[in-house]
Amino acid sequence: MQTLVLSIEGMTCEHCVMRVRRALSESAGVESVEVSLADGKAVVKGHALDPASLIHAVEAIGYSAKISDNQHTKQEEVPGWNSKAQ
Repeated sequence: MQTLVLSIEGMTCEHCVMRVRRALSESAGVESVEVSLADGKAVVKGHALDPASLIHAVEAIGYSAKISDNQHTKQEEVPGWNSKAQ
């Protein structure tokens, strides 16, 4: 599973947060979205996430978005799978 962090500008209230969450949730590959008004960030988790599509989804509803400068995209470990060579 991938994790992408977006910086969102223009959110001023919880209604904005709900709109951004809904727009991102409807994007392909998205499994979960957490949006923080205080931080101006959205954490999106899913499979085969397309950053350009996520940014477009946010911009289509009137906010600006970009991939966060402190981006941490990672693959989560799968329980029972060992990556160490034996």
